[in-house]
Amino acid sequence: MGKFFHGLTFKLLVLVVIVGSVPLSILGGFTFFMTKANMEQSLEQQLMFAAEDAATRARQLVQVSPDALATADSRARLTEQMQLASLGQQGRIRLIETSNAEVPNYHAVASVNLGSSAPLSQWRVQALLPEDALYAPVRQLNLVMWTLWVIAFITALSIGYAFARRLLRPLHALLERLTNIASGDADLTQQLDVSGEDEFAQVAAAFNRFIANLRSVVGELASTSQTLASQAQQSMHNAEQSQQALTRQHNQVDMVATAMNEMTTTVHEVAQNTQEASHSANAAISATDEGHDVVDATIRSIGNLANEVEQAAKVITALKEESVSISGILDAIRSIADQTNLLALNAAIEAARAGEAGRGFAVVADEVRTLAIRVSEATDEIHSMITKLQKSSDDAVAVMDRGQEQAAQSVSDAEQTGLALQRIREAIYQINDMNAQVAAASEEQSTVAEDINRNVVTISELAYETATQSNEVATASEQLNQLAETLQAIVRRFKY
Repeated sequence: MGKFFHGLTFKLLVLVVIVGSVPLSILGGFTFFMTKANMEQSLEQQLMFAAEDAATRARQLVQVSPDALATADSRARLTEQMQLASLGQQGRIRLIETSNAEVPNYHAVASVNLGSSAPLSQWRVQALLPEDALYAPVRQLNLVMWTLWVIAFITALSIGYAFARRLLRPLHALLERLTNIASGDADLTQQLDVSGEDEFAQVAAAFNRFIANLRSVVGELASTSQTLASQAQQSMHNAEQSQQALTRQHNQVDMVATAMNEMTTTVHEVAQNTQEASHSANAAISATDEGHDVVDATIRSIGNLANEVEQAAKVITALKEESVSISGILDAIRSIADQTNLLALNAAIEAARAGEAGRGFAVVADEVRTLAIRVSEATDEIHSMITKLQKSSDDAVAVMDRGQEQAAQSVSDAEQTGLALQRIREAIYQINDMNAQVAAASEEQSTVAEDINRNVVTISELAYETATQSNEVATASEQLNQLAETLQAIVRRFKY
């Protein structure tokens, strides 16, 4: 019931009733007041006519009976004779003096003087009509008017209600369709009946177009929500894979950072070892120089020995006497050979420390050690020969010849040893230069390794930040997936 009083039907009904009843009320009121005024005017005229008629009768009676106004009884009889049937039972005529200012308790009063000469000038006639008698026709007219107004109101109310229902029938159909769409399965396939060319038909056509567009939008929204859900799941999957990859990258970067730290330490150790190798190479150069000097001395000694061997063939006695000196010289040569062997062994050790770069130096050192051994063996043989020479002077010449040959060979071997020592010296210089280059390269490599280490640390931090952002992206993708599922649930509520 409350919906009816708040609905458009009730408002249109009220509007129709007001539009229909207000002019009718105004017309009825105007008619009523005009009729009332006309009736009052007509009654006043009737009263005036009655008063004049009664005054005429009174004049006639006074002419017939001059004493008719002398006493009260005669005036009462005169008044009875002046009563008029036109005033009805409630109207009355009375005769009063002109000086009487009494106001009678009647609604309508009409007064007429009897004459201008005595005794008539002292009297006047009044026609009286009470209010009930005056307004009885007006009340009847008022009752008729109210009856007609009530009938017109009920008629206008019925017509207005029927007109409102007929007018609002398409609107009620539209409301029913909208209610069905808004509740239940939200069926967007419903259409309104478009009949006629009035505004409601236009509204129905516009509503059908709106529903068609809405159906298209909901279809596109359903397709888009499915695509969005698929993309959200793919994005969430990619984010998870990216997060896992970034986690592995972060771990690998940590491993690279650890390896770079170890590499930096190794580079520093290489630089230190290179410096030590450079010092050892300098020491080897000094030792090689000394060995070269010793070889030169050996060559000279062997040359002198060869000369002495030539002279020994002539003077065997002098040879015996000098054999002791020769033994001393041979001891010196043996000592030099041992020292050369020791230096060659140290050079081989340093070449082994140098690694690949010292391989050639190791070969040379081995050759030097071999030559030293041969020199030692040669000195032993010379010593043996000198011993034999001391024991057997008879074989001195033959021994001297062989000694001379051995001396020549020793000179040649000593020269080869000198050349070998020279090559060792040059190789050690090259090793020293290489050590300097390795030291410089190690220093640069250390600097580069430190830069790489800092960059790796930065990359590790960036990888951690990226992993954090990837986690946030995964969370956002999951939320987007939930929103897409919610959107699909909303779209599934519509039937399109």
